[in-house]
Amino acid sequence: MSTGFLRRVRAHPVFFAMLATLAGAAIAGAVGVGFGLELWRTEEAKLTQLRIERLTPQARPEMIAAAEAALKAARERLALARAAWPAPTTGGAEVDRLGAYAELVAYVERCRAAAEAAGVTIEPGERFGFSRYAQEAPAAEEVTEVLAQKQVLERVLGALFAAGPERLHGASREATGGSAAERVGAEWCRLEATRSVGVAQLVMTRAVRVTFDADTTCLRRFLNRLACESGFVVREVGAASREDKRSGVTRPDLQAAVRRFSVTLEAVEIAMGGVAQPVVATPSDIGGPWPETSTESVGRERTELFASPRNALAATASGGPGAECGLELLAVRVIPYRWRLVGHVSGVGGDAAVLEETGARRSVVLALGEREPRTGVTLSALAVTRARHGGRLVRAELADPHESKPVVLTTTGENGAARVTATLRVRGRGEPLEIAEGAKVRADDGERTVAAIRTDPAEVELTRDGAPAVRLRVAAR
Repeated sequence: MSTGFLRRVRAHPVFFAMLATLAGAAIAGAVGVGFGLELWRTEEAKLTQLRIERLTPQARPEMIAAAEAALKAARERLALARAAWPAPTTGGAEVDRLGAYAELVAYVERCRAAAEAAGVTIEPGERFGFSRYAQEAPAAEEVTEVLAQKQVLERVLGALFAAGPERLHGASREATGGSAAERVGAEWCRLEATRSVGVAQLVMTRAVRVTFDADTTCLRRFLNRLACESGFVVREVGAASREDKRSGVTRPDLQAAVRRFSVTLEAVEIAMGGVAQPVVATPSDIGGPWPETSTESVGRERTELFASPRNALAATASGGPGAECGLELLAVRVIPYRWRLVGHVSGVGGDAAVLEETGARRSVVLALGEREPRTGVTLSALAVTRARHGGRLVRAELADPHESKPVVLTTTGENGAARVTATLRVRGRGEPLEIAEGAKVRADDGERTVAAIRTDPAEVELTRDGAPAVRLRVAAR
């Protein structure tokens, strides 16, 4: 620092003191302005987020009421669905080992008597899945599970004997105890977790398997009876030619209609289920998906149990509306528009619409005339009015490059761009066909145009030049 500057400071101390004070104040003011701008940006972002949350439909009273009503209806449907399945088994806890052994002996005698009454041949010394306990009682920790398995197998064998098989080769169940070596044998049935319908703490299952000789008519009767009882889900049906035990070779030609079948199924119990006791089907109740051979069905085309998919398609499309052109309506569904309007925000440049993409679950704010870069949607018009309940009603018009006309959205849930599609089964086509209005469909009698698709009732109208219109409806199953 030069001596001349120091002399000036000594000569004018007040001036230089004021100059230093002003410089310090300027620096402090600049730092304060910087902090203020950053705080302003943060608070502006928070305010925008609060506006979006406030204008989201789920936060408005009428949308909250609608959500509560939908939740109540869903819970009622869940309760009805649970009521159709058995509740978890609670019996057997009060039975000791000796009582469990006595119940197993009585179970074997009942099954033996039922097989004899039905004319079913059984193996000598057959214990119907419980040969391990032929001479000894189950362990104390196995009593409850063994008795529950006994109830399941007795229901399955009752349905099998009523179907009339030729011979029973055995019944299998899941292992309940013992070492790894003891868990290997024909008595045990094991189903991989990936193939099971069980869900931890919600759905409990017990897998069983029965092996028997019968024809396909008997198999159909057996599966129909299982379908009419509560709590059974068939997981696998295996078929093979019978073996001659004396020669050890298969007999494909002798009694060719009789095969050796193996049916694996699960007994399902639902948490909070409504069926306390299994519902046993009576012969008058038996219908099922596979009709039995009768004098009335002779000459009629019907789907067999082991029919090929091509034959099944031909049988399905052989009757009902649209059969003459080889078409069948499977379903009509409404596909909502991918964007929904959740509200609007006001800014310096004017109002902007808050949109949510339902598939990606992301929100964007579009000003009037602004284009969304990812999907190309442009906000063409935006209007805010007062609804009858006192809230604000927002109406937005979008220009979507994937739509032929403007899309109008409102915060009340109106969606003018929802698509209505129909799923058709076309004779000769392997996969179902999904179509929209105006599409062309190749039928047996030529090409037809989808003139209209209605949702209530589900109906599709097909037209063709010089021919009357064909209306398809979903066939009752």
